[in-house]
Amino acid sequence: SMPPVSLDNEGLLRIIAAAAGLGVQKIRLTGGEPLVYPDLAALVAGIRAISGIEEITLTTNGLLLAEQAGQLKAAGLDRVNISLDSLETARFAELTRGGDLQKVLQGMSAAVEVGLSPIKLNIVLVRGINDCEVSDFAALTMRMPIQVRFLELMPFGIGAEMGRSAVVPADEVIAKLPGLVPVETEG
Repeated sequence: SMPPVSLDNEGLLRIIAAAAGLGVQKIRLTGGEPLVYPDLAALVAGIRAISGIEEITLTTNGLLLAEQAGQLKAAGLDRVNISLDSLETARFAELTRGGDLQKVLQGMSAAVEVGLSPIKLNIVLVRGINDCEVSDFAALTMRMPIQVRFLELMPFGIGAEMGRSAVVPADEVIAKLPGLVPVETEG
C-alpha cells in the first residue's frame, strides 16, 4: 500500500499557484484543525503572494485563535469561519470532549480586533442538545461583526445514529426568531 502523502508548504503552494493559473480566486484552509499546523502563517503569506488569489479564509474550532489571529492577519488571512455548537460552558465542554469555550470566545474577540471579519460562525443544530440556544447565537450578531449560520445535522456519522428526529429544519429556526428579516443575497 502507498504511504500517506504529506504536503509541505512548498508542495501546497505549487498546487495553489497552478489552481490560481486556472482561475481559482478563493482559498479556504480547513482541517482537521488548521491552527495546529506548524507553518500556518508562512503558508498564508505564501498564498497571499500568489497572483490571482483574492480571498483566503480559514475554518477553525477557534481554540488556538487568540494567540494566532494577529500573525495570521499580518500574513494576509482575510477572514475566519469558526465552528461553534454551544455558548454554554458545560455543554460546549461536553460536545467538544473537554474544549474550553472561553478560549474560543477570546479567539473570536481577537479575530474581530485584528480585522478578520466578518466572522462567520457555523453552528450545527441538534434537537434537544443546542436548539435552545438559537436566540443566544443570534444575539451575538448584534454585538459583534459576526454572521451566524445554522447548519442542519447531516445524516452521516453521529447524525445517522441520532436519526431524522435530531434535525432542526431551517423553517423551525426562523420561527424561533420572529425578528429576522431577509437579506439581499449576492448573485
